[in-house]
Amino acid sequence: MRFGIHTLDEFDLAGKTVLCRVDINQPVDQKTGTLKSINRIQACVPTVRELADGGAKVVLLAHQGSDIEYKNFYTTAPHAKVLADLLGRDVRFLDDVTGPAAREAIRSLENGEILLLDNVRFCAEEQTLFEMKLNLTHEQQAKTQVVTKLAPLADLYVCDAFAAAHRDQPSLCGFEQVLPSAMGRLFEQEFCVISGVMESPARPCVFVLGGAKISDAFLMMETVLKSGAADLVLTGGLVAQILLLAKGEQVGSGSLEFIRKSNYESFIESSRPLLAQYGERIILPVDVAYLDESGKRAEAEIGAVPADICVMDIGSKTAADYRERILAAKTVFV
Repeated sequence: MRFGIHTLDEFDLAGKTVLCRVDINQPVDQKTGTLKSINRIQACVPTVRELADGGAKVVLLAHQGSDIEYKNFYTTAPHAKVLADLLGRDVRFLDDVTGPAAREAIRSLENGEILLLDNVRFCAEEQTLFEMKLNLTHEQQAKTQVVTKLAPLADLYVCDAFAAAHRDQPSLCGFEQVLPSAMGRLFEQEFCVISGVMESPARPCVFVLGGAKISDAFLMMETVLKSGAADLVLTGGLVAQILLLAKGEQVGSGSLEFIRKSNYESFIESSRPLLAQYGERIILPVDVAYLDESGKRAEAEIGAVPADICVMDIGSKTAADYRERILAAKTVFV
């Protein structure tokens, strides 16, 4: 056990059916059905190999695509082929998650065989709307279809999806309620790294927070600023735009419309105390980039942002400033 979490070292895997939740979510070219990157699949290979080599019947659960926009969902079929190539052994794929075909395939597995089920986010209970609106307890998640259909077929649950483990979804939180559980090797490795960053990072420690899914970023920002883990937080994306709006700056009507459509407007008000308390350590863009009428990149300094644009990027002055701060850091968390 490490950090109060069971590891694979504590379990005899031979002959056991193991449900393993991995994070192999990759950019997909939907026109060709191929993956644009395989980094996350490569990262989970040691855990999957150890389970199979140990004689386990391995059932992989994974998501593909953000459910901020349903059009990003895609099958995990291409991932099975990539994983098979990386492992040098067969990886079966089934375009089902909890139905009769999936359950029968799990029952028929032999020791050392690997089965990848389809995108768990094809199941409604794995989607953000289900997660955020219903706010199920972990005990209630154990009663969802994903868990009640698959858990009775398994002996062990392994979570190797550290990058998704903050999500409150049945495939991440429900199985632990009803099955012996452990973290995989990637989870273990990443947990060790993040624990070091949070507890005793080499200084200066710079956090770089941006992107479109801002709730996680704001939760982290407050935590690392309050604890002192972060000496500086460099902001970009919607994180920066929310904070700029909280300061009364213009980010364009297009940006504001997107923030409202995404139900992020409440973060503007809640950001004000954060800026008041930690403003000297939160670094905001001094300029931003947007698309002009001809579709080309244009830039404007904060305070002179056109009212009708949608901010798409930090500007070149901000990029140069952030570059210097990152180069001067001893620890950088992105």
